[in-house]
Amino acid sequence: MILFDIVFFYIPLVLGIYYFFKDIKKFSIFLLINYASGVSMLGIPDLFVRDIFHFFVIIYLIDYFLVKKKKLIFDKGGKLLSIFFLVFISHLIAGQNNDMLRTIFNKFFLFFDFLFFIAILEKHEDIKIMVDYSIIAVVVSSVFGIIVYLFQDVFQSTVYSYIIFSYRGGFRFGAFNQAYMLFIFSLVFLKGTSKLGLSVFSIALTIFSGNRTSFFMIVVAMLFYFLIQSKKYNSKIELTYMMPVVLAIIIFFSYIQNNPKSLPVYFGRYALMLSDPIKAGGGRIETYNLAWERIQTNFLFGNRIENRKVISKSRRNKFSNAQIHAFSGYMQNGYLANLYVYGIVGLGLMLYIIYYYYNKSKYLYLNLNRDHNKSFLFLNLIVVSSAVWGLSGGAYLSVLIEPHFLALISFGISTQYFLIENRVQTPPNNTVPHILNFN
Repeated sequence: MILFDIVFFYIPLVLGIYYFFKDIKKFSIFLLINYASGVSMLGIPDLFVRDIFHFFVIIYLIDYFLVKKKKLIFDKGGKLLSIFFLVFISHLIAGQNNDMLRTIFNKFFLFFDFLFFIAILEKHEDIKIMVDYSIIAVVVSSVFGIIVYLFQDVFQSTVYSYIIFSYRGGFRFGAFNQAYMLFIFSLVFLKGTSKLGLSVFSIALTIFSGNRTSFFMIVVAMLFYFLIQSKKYNSKIELTYMMPVVLAIIIFFSYIQNNPKSLPVYFGRYALMLSDPIKAGGGRIETYNLAWERIQTNFLFGNRIENRKVISKSRRNKFSNAQIHAFSGYMQNGYLANLYVYGIVGLGLMLYIIYYYYNKSKYLYLNLNRDHNKSFLFLNLIVVSSAVWGLSGGAYLSVLIEPHFLALISFGISTQYFLIENRVQTPPNNTVPHILNFN
C-alpha cells in the first residue's frame, strides 16, 4: 500500500503542484494521466490525486476570471456545452439526480476542465504542444499499466480503477483503454519505422486490454483518415501503410474465429464476440430494453437517475443487474443514456455538439496551412472515434469527447479561423466568435 501511494499519489502530486506554479501547460499532463485509484489516500476514502488537481483547476479559474478579470473567447461549441451543463444543473436542482456524489463531482469537472484548457490556450496559444502533452499523458498511463500488470502481487488489492481481472474465457485491463489515441497520433504525425512501431504497439495494447470497442475505434479512425486525406490531396495516399494493417486485422480475427479453444485468455473476449455477440454484450440488450420502456413514458424531458449503490442494496425491491445499470443511467451506451436521462431534448443537443465539433475540426484541417492542419486532423479523428465509443460506452452528461480535445477545437475555431491559408477574411455571420465575460 505504501508503494502504491508513492507511485500513484505522492510523486504525481508533488510534480503536479510544482508544474502548476512553474509551467501550467505541463501541469495539464498530470491532470490528464489515468492514475490507478486505491481505496483511500491520506486516510481519506476515495480521495484521488486528480481530485486535488481539480482543486487547483478551480483556483486557476478563480484567479483567471475574478482576480485577473480575463475573458474567454467562446465559439458556438462552447456555448452549446454551457447549455448542456445547465441542463445537468437544472436536472440536479429539480431533484431528478440521485446519483453518487463521486459521480456528480466528476461530471461537474467535465465542464470546468473544458474552461481550464480554454484558459490555458488563450494564454499560450499552442495547440500542437497541447496535443503532444495529451499523448504524453496516454503514454505515461500505459507505462503505469505495464508496471501494475508486471507487479500484480504488489498492487493487486489497490487498483480497481484499472479494472484488472480475468475470468473464464476472458480478460480485461482498463489501464490500456486509451491506447487507441496512440494509434491515431502515429497515423497523423509520424512517418516510417516510428509510425509503424507505435501503431503496432498501440494495437497490441488495445488487444491486450480486452476493450473491443477501442479496437473498432482504431479501424474507424483509419478508415476516416484515408477518406479525409484523399479528399484533401486528391490521391490514394498511405495505402502502403494501411493495407498491411487491415490485412493483419483480418488475419487476427480469422485466426480467433477458427481457433477459439487454443487461444490465450487475453483473446477470449474477441472470440466470444465472434461466436456469440448477444452473450458478449454482457446483458446490454436487457438493459437497453428496460431503459427504452421508461424512455417511452418520459420521451421529451427524460427520467430520474437512481443511485446505483442504494438500489443495489435495496431490501424492499430486488433489482437485477440490468435494472441497476438502466435506472442509474449507465447502460453502456452514451446515446441511450442521454436519451434516458434528458429525453429527446438532451439527446438532440448532444448529437448536435458532436456534429459541430466533427464538422469544424474537419473544416480547419482541410483549410489551414500545413503548420496547423495535422493537429486538427488528429482532433477530427478523435471526435470520430469517440462517437463510435458511445455505441457501447459513456454515460449521461457526456458528449463522449474528452474536454481538453473539445477545448482545442473550440480555441482553433475562435482564433485560427481568421488565418485560413494566412489570409485575413471575414467569416460567415454564424461563425463570428462570441466573447463571453464571466464577471
